[in-house]
Amino acid sequence: MRIKITSRNYKLKANEQDYLEEKVQNFTKFMDIDHVDIIIKEESYEYVLEVILKAMHKNFIMKKKGSSLAEVTDILVDKISHQLGKHKERVKSHRKEKSQIVLDEVGADNPYSLIYRSLESLEEYTHAEAADKLILSESKFLVYLDSYTKHMSVAVLKDSKTIEFIES
Repeated sequence: MRIKITSRNYKLKANEQDYLEEKVQNFTKFMDIDHVDIIIKEESYEYVLEVILKAMHKNFIMKKKGSSLAEVTDILVDKISHQLGKHKERVKSHRKEKSQIVLDEVGADNPYSLIYRSLESLEEYTHAEAADKLILSESKFLVYLDSYTKHMSVAVLKDSKTIEFIES
């Protein structure tokens, strides 16, 4: 996670910067954070703190004014934590509601039958990791959750050298 702190019309002290960075590090317990931009301004004896957080291709932007920097920081951290928690729950519940079709090998006469399984039970792999796992398992296919797109994918072994990837 990249953290960028900018102060305008205010000289940020080292202990304040450490406090801000420590508070922002707590956001990683909710989800993977790409970067956080913090802008601090001092306007007519008030602190204006703006936090722009980018996570999971979504921007979270919060702005707050207050008489003390620590007070404003604590309020904003609570608000952003609440927003991140709500977003994480929304994503989680959306995945649970969505049933995914998963192929299950059953026999030679009917090589595949369809069963429904929650997306949560799938393991996350990149395409390269899925290909390695498929080759090592000596199976005909592998159903997994793509770690980049978070979509269900299937790696199918066409012959001993060809692997086809299907993404839902």
